[in-house]
Formats: sequence, structure tokens, C-alpha cells
Amino acid sequence: MRIFNRMTRVLILLFLFFSFTSTSEAFSSTSFTSYRDIPGVTDEEIEAIAALRGTREKFIFGMMPSTEAFRDTNGEIRGYTALLCEWLTELFGVIEIPFVPELYTWGGLLKGLESGEVDFTGSLTANDERRKIYYMTDPIAERMIYCFHIAGGPSISEIAASRPPRYAFLEGSTTINEVVSGLDDAPYELIFVRGLGSAYNVLKRGEADIFFAESTAAVVFDAYDDVASKHFFPPRFSPVSMSTRNPELAPVISVVQKALQSGAVGHLAELYAQGEIEYLRHSLFTRLTGEERDYIRDNPVISYVTQFNNYPMSFFNEKEKQWQGIAFDLLSEIEKLTGLTFQLAHGDELIRWPFLLAMVESGEAAFVTELIRTEERRGRFIWLDTTLATEYLTLASISERRGVRLNEVKNLTVGVVRNTAQTQAFQRWFPHHGKTVEYDDTRDAFEAMRRGDVDLVMTSTGNMLVMMNYLELTGYKANIVFDDSIQGSTFGFNVNETILRSIIDKALGLIDTRAITDEWKNRSFDYRYKLIEAQRPWLIGASGLLLCVLVLLFTLLQRKRHEGRVLEDLVNKRTAELSEQLELTIKLQQNLEAAMEAATAASRSKSVFLANMSHEIRTPMNAIMGITEILLNDDSVAPNTREALDKVYSSGELLLCIINDILDLSKIEAGKLELTWGEYDVASLINDVTTVNMVRIGSKPIEFELSVDENTPSTLYGDELRIRQILNNLLSNAFKYTESGVVRLSVYVEDTTLVLRVSDTGCGMTEEQLTTLFDAYTRFNVEANRMTEGAGLGMNITQNLVRLMGGEITVKSEPDIGTIFVVRLPSARGEQTKQTKISSGVLGGETVERLRKFRTNGAKQIRRARISFEPMPHGSVLVVDDVESNIYVVQGLLAPYKLSVDSVMSGFEAIDKIKSGKVYDVIFMDHMMPKLDGIETTKLIRAHGYTNPIVALTANALTGQSEIFLSNGFDAFISKPIDVRELNAALKRFVRG
Repeated sequence: MRIFNRMTRVLILLFLFFSFTSTSEAFSSTSFTSYRDIPGVTDEEIEAIAALRGTREKFIFGMMPSTEAFRDTNGEIRGYTALLCEWLTELFGVIEIPFVPELYTWGGLLKGLESGEVDFTGSLTANDERRKIYYMTDPIAERMIYCFHIAGGPSISEIAASRPPRYAFLEGSTTINEVVSGLDDAPYELIFVRGLGSAYNVLKRGEADIFFAESTAAVVFDAYDDVASKHFFPPRFSPVSMSTRNPELAPVISVVQKALQSGAVGHLAELYAQGEIEYLRHSLFTRLTGEERDYIRDNPVISYVTQFNNYPMSFFNEKEKQWQGIAFDLLSEIEKLTGLTFQLAHGDELIRWPFLLAMVESGEAAFVTELIRTEERRGRFIWLDTTLATEYLTLASISERRGVRLNEVKNLTVGVVRNTAQTQAFQRWFPHHGKTVEYDDTRDAFEAMRRGDVDLVMTSTGNMLVMMNYLELTGYKANIVFDDSIQGSTFGFNVNETILRSIIDKALGLIDTRAITDEWKNRSFDYRYKLIEAQRPWLIGASGLLLCVLVLLFTLLQRKRHEGRVLEDLVNKRTAELSEQLELTIKLQQNLEAAMEAATAASRSKSVFLANMSHEIRTPMNAIMGITEILLNDDSVAPNTREALDKVYSSGELLLCIINDILDLSKIEAGKLELTWGEYDVASLINDVTTVNMVRIGSKPIEFELSVDENTPSTLYGDELRIRQILNNLLSNAFKYTESGVVRLSVYVEDTTLVLRVSDTGCGMTEEQLTTLFDAYTRFNVEANRMTEGAGLGMNITQNLVRLMGGEITVKSEPDIGTIFVVRLPSARGEQTKQTKISSGVLGGETVERLRKFRTNGAKQIRRARISFEPMPHGSVLVVDDVESNIYVVQGLLAPYKLSVDSVMSGFEAIDKIKSGKVYDVIFMDHMMPKLDGIETTKLIRAHGYTNPIVALTANALTGQSEIFLSNGFDAFISKPIDVRELNAALKRFVRG
């Protein structure tokens, strides 16, 4: 046992040793709270600095006006210099002398340092000559050297062709040394000016072509609209030090130097970055109008939308579960400058392009992060003046294909993506190309090209970045790039957001958009390498673990002989225990089988009971709804009576819906609910469902919005009845639990998945209520919703129907805000068990527009108005039913057709009619009749050779009726209460022929 314990300890130690890898310590900045805490500070320095206390009111930190030191709108000096002075004041706080920034001209600064008027500065670059005059630290900032010139003027090469260029510098500035070392050997003239104001004047008068200065000088030239700037190339930097000429202040310089050597340089870098942001904010604020400043104050949060698959501009990174791209980095920078907060109007929900565009056009969102300018969109949207990214159209191929010439394209098969600008361009350029294949997605087109289905794919350089950088799909290349097809991408705004557009345009003018854009264009997502790196420590650990296991196994084998006898005794003892457990298990099995048998019997009893109850309830319901239908079809009925009849009919339908829900739930629990598949018209389904549900609004102040993607297939394959049931349940709940606001229905297809999205601004649900939402017979917040109709079965049935179709249903809800349901019904080509796209036709804009313009007619009136009572005086019908009221209903519903109608009240009388030689175009046969039911009656009639149609009338809707009746001699069946549409269809089929 001691050997085993030792081996276990060794195993654990080896695993820990191999599992962890060393990491280098990251650099971190250090900020000291007191100069006395800085390593290396001497007692002499502490005493010398302490002696300064009371000698003056403040230390003057002199600077030239620059991006590091500028006056804000309140007249205060802000920027890096102000932040540095605050840090120095805190660092030397014990002497209670604040460091205060002041602004000087270049000449005034140098004179102030010499006279003692200025104590310190951060504008001097250290060199050997200056260190003889000044006490100086290592660099506290690194400034890039910039070239300033009058915009629109001739280039240096053009000037050099006629005369030597004239270069201007500040007098006494060391910038000249850095610049001259980077110039070529071509001749030039040097000009020196005393201040930045003078520099502009010599540029404007043409006395100088370029003024070289540190980047901080931009603050002066920002006031002039005609000055352009860029960094000097090759890049040169001008490091500046904290300096003084006063020997009395030398200990301060010495202490700051030791702070820099001990890590404070990192903290100063952070302050410099903070100061740059302050300057950019100030610069932007000076460019904003009063109206724009008011807009920022009154609209702190801006809603916008973005695409989830538009790399590199904007996309949702599924691997990292976050939004990324150029747009998000730019918006982050704009937030820093403006103080605005940008918020996605759709949260983390991935919304398709047509709906994003609709949100911007309606004003629900202020802008979308990328919108290509087209003539069709002018007047509907506005755009930034700033172009954020550019791309070209291209014909892509696999890497192995040789370069294709333009005149060869017409003979090659080209894959195109539906409804894209690239496809529209290809159709313009190659109008007679007859070998194109359309795809729903760029990835599908590239995969088809890899298989050899197409030779080329029409796309863009942006999409090529998606394939190769983001998705890491290799083996493709841009075969033909259309250089003249440049497309600029930028933000697109709602037409009323002119002020916001101007603010963002001005902010982008201060942001290095090119650097952000280039970074994303050159980024790669090598997740495989990252995965290997992450797994490496564990692979090493696993190797060590395996070694230890082998050693452990060897030890255990050595002990096997000794433990054999002990093990044998244990086996014998355990065998006896198992024998006893086996006997107990057999008894439990017998009890379980008995319980299962009882449960099966109970389920059968439940089914029989529900079947009987269905029949007993539906029979009087048939009379109530049928007679009401007959009276409503009578034009002589008075309006007030018609209104009352409408309410009776509506109540009957509600009761019938509850009965159907109970029966559907019983079918689901018994595993007997089956789907009926077939083709259905999508526009018709949407129109019927929305029309029926509009009546649910009643007098409530509710607006109903319908959004349908025009690219939705016009025909789908599925169980239309059950899809209507799903959509009806979702919409009816939305209207029931919404007292005011908006109910929205969106319909679109993702790839080949039908998506139904229903949202409302109703009472919403809590997290606890959502957990029981799909339970049977559950209605949440019963006290608040006591008057709301329903039995609490709809959502349970909806969930089960969606699962039967292989789909999914999700829900998001917040109390007092509203609820969003999303149902996805996937396709499976070749299978008739799910939604399947069966036609290449789509709804199109015209059909979608017609659907949006639906009218709010009463659902029942629309339902009846769709029935065309075509007279059939030549036809004859026999009605068989043991209930007199049912016969009355059928005869009344048949009256508009002017048929010859006979009726009998038993199966025996029906058989006598046939035996007497009577022949009818159709016999309507009740199912459940005493003594001789409808099925037995039909079998006997068929036995006499009668072949004309017989249609079953049944009030039993518990189990699937189609197979039962069709296998017993019936030609069709109609459920009670009788739906006039089904009756009309039967007459047209069997009487009119």
C-alpha cells in the first residue's frame, strides 16, 4: 500500500509539473503617490525639496500652445501638460506648491526659462549643448515630426523641377537635425521663423513650401482651413524632457528622473494618451455648431443597427461570441470624442438585411453601419461624407485555375448570389451570359466552385477577405479584378438624422480611420493555431500522466498474485449478495409491468372518454354554429340581430378552439398526432392568418405591423394547417396580452429555414413565468389576466407542433416591456418530414406590398365572403343523421345550392333508400348512430354494389380520421361542427364534378 501511495503522489506532482508553463511578466506602469517612495531618492534630495516649501506660491510649467497644452472653451489649460502638472503636484504634495501650466511663444518660453519666470517646461529636446544649460530628464513624451503646407499647392517634386524647395523651422528648434538627416541630396533652402503664427504667414505668402514641426503644432494650424499636414517620411521622432535652468530646482528634476527609471514612464504614457483624447474632444467641440452641441446633450444614447455577416465592417464572431469589425472600433473612438453612447437596436439578435434597412427607414434606428449609395435609395437615406472602406468587384476562382481573360467569361459557368450589388453589376456587364447559377449565400457559391459546379464566382474583394481571413478557407484567388468598379462603404442614416450625420463626419475627421480599416483587412483568425497553443500544456501533462500510469500498472501487476485469493473471496461473497438482489429485481420488474399495464389501460380509457366527450360536445355545437351560419347567410336578417349572431358564432368558435386544443394535447400525449404534408401558398397563409387575427384588436389602441421578406419562396412544402395553428396561437396571445402599443409579425427564410417572428409591447413575463410557459393548462398571472380567454394549452401544443416539424421555438420577455417569439422550421430537401422549399419563385416586392396593405374586415365576414354558393339544381344529396337538429343544419347549409335533398334518421333507412334504386350524387353519412353506425351502414351499402361518393360527418375528432374512413368505403369526411368551406369543397368535387 505504501508503494501505491508513493506512486500516486509522484503521479500528481508530474501532472502538475507538465501542465503549467511559465509566463513572462507583463510590463506594468507605476505611479508613485509621494516622491519619498521613489527608489534611489537620497536624503539630500528630500531635504533640498522640503526647503522649497514656502519659497513661492506655485511652480510655472511653461509650454507653447500645442496639442499637449491648449485652452478649452472655459479658458482653462488642458491636455497632457495639465495632467502632468496634476501628477507632479500630487507627487510633491508635501511641499504644498502646485505645478501650474502657462502658455508662451517659443521665444517667450526660452526667455522665461532664462529669467526664472518659467520654472519648468516639457518642450525641449535634450542634447549635449542644452544639457550644459538645462537640468533635464529622460524623455517624458515622444513627438512625431510633421510637414505642414498650404492645401492644394504643387508637390515638392513639381517645385524641385523649377527651383530648390524652401523648408521652414522654428528658430532654436532641434527638429531641423532630425529632418535634415532624412532628406535626400537634392538642393533646398532653409528659413527660420520665430513662432507658429509666423510659420503660417510664410507658408501663405509662398516664402516657404513646407514648415517642419512637432505634431503638437497642429493646434495652431487647426484654426486654418487651408493647411494640410502629414507625418514626415522616413518617420522621425522628437523626444522632449522635463527641464529647468534654475539650480535650486535641480533636485526636482533628479527625483522625476528616478521616477521615470522606476516605471513612472508607463504612467506618463497613459496620461499622454488621455491628453490626446482631451485635445481631440476639444478640437471636435470647436468645430461643432450650437445645434450639434444641443443634439449631443439631448440625445446621449443613439440606437443603430448592423449586419452580422458583413466582415470586416461588422460581424458577429460566433467563436468569440461578440460583435466585431471596423464599425465597432470607429464607434468606440467616436464615443470617446463626443460623449455619445451607441447602442444596438436589436441587441445580440442576428437580424436579416431587409429588416435592418426597414428599421433605419422607419426611424426605429438612427443609422446602419454600412449602406451602399444607389439611385433607388436617394431620398430615403443619407450618407456620411467620409468613406470608411473601399472594395472592388472581382471574379474569383480556385487557386489552380490559370488567369482568365474577359472574352472567356461568356463560355464559363459563373456563380452569383441573389439580390446583391455584385450580381446586378455582372448582369449589366454580361447581359447575354446564359451560364449563371444563383445561390443564397456567398459561402454556398464558393463551395459549389470547390466541387466544380461552377468555374467562377462573382463577388468582391471584401467577400474574399471573409473567405480567406475570417473563415480561413484557402484555395481561392481573385482571378479578374475590375479596377474601375470601386465601391465606397460608409454609414447610412435615416433622412431626418442630418445633425447626427454631421457630428459623426466631423468626429471621423479626427480619427485615423485608415489605420483601423487596414488593421481589420490584414487580420487573420487562426483559431486552429490558438487551439493547439491552448492544448499544448495539457498534451505535455497527458504525456507525463501516461508515463506514470504505465509505472503504476507495472506495480499493480506485481501485486496481482498476492491479492488473487482475497479477490476470489470477495467475488464469492458478492455473488451471494447479487443473487439476493436479483430476486428483488424480478419482483420489482413484475410490479413495474403491472403498473405499465394499468397506465396503458388508463390511457385507453382516457382516449375513449375524450372521444365520447368530443362527440357529445360537437353535436350540439354543430347545431349552434350551423344554424347561426344559416341565419347569417340570410340577407333579410336585421342588423342588430346579425350583430348578435356574429357574437354567438364567435363564442362558438372560441369554444371549439378550446375543445380542439384539448383533443390535440391528448393526441400528442398518446403519440398519435400526425402531420399532413403538402404544397401551400405562403402569401395565402400570411394573408389568412393576419386577417383572422386582426379582429382580436377590437377597440384596443394596438397597431399591427407586418414585415415580409420579398425573397421568401412563394411556395413551400409542409403541414399548412399546423403552421396556421402555430401562427394563430402566437398572434392570438400577442393580441390578448397587449392592451396598447404594437404587435409585429415578421416572416422570412434563412437559407431554407422558414422563420416566424412575433413581438408585442404587452405585459411581458418574468423569468419564473417563462419557465412554465410551455406547460399544459398553465396561464401566468391569473389574477391580472382573469378576463383573458383560453385554457392555457396553446403554447404547449405550439411547442410540440414545432418539435414534430424538426424546428425550434425561442422566447424573450420582460415585464411591462413585451415578448418576442421566434419559430424556425428547417428544410430537408428529399424528405417530406420538414419544411421544404419546392420552387425557385419568390414573393417579390409587389406581393409583399399587397400583404402589408391588408384591410381590417371582420374575420368571420371575410371567411364567409370567400364562399361562392354556386347553384347545382341538377344535383341530388342524401343526408343520414340520427339527430334532427343536425339534419336541419345540413339542409339549411345546402339550401343556397338548390340541390334535391333527401334525409333519413338511421342507417337502416339509408340502406332501404339504396335498395329501392335511389342513386345520389353524394351521401352525407353521420358516423356515430345507434344500432347501426355510419361505418357499418356504408359497408352494407357498398356490399349492394353502390359506388357513388359517400362522405362521413363525424363529431369524433380525437384520433386521425382519414385512414379510418377511407379504409371503410368512404370517399371523404367532414368534421362537426360543419365548416361551410369543407362542405363547399365536397359539393364542387362530387356534385359539380
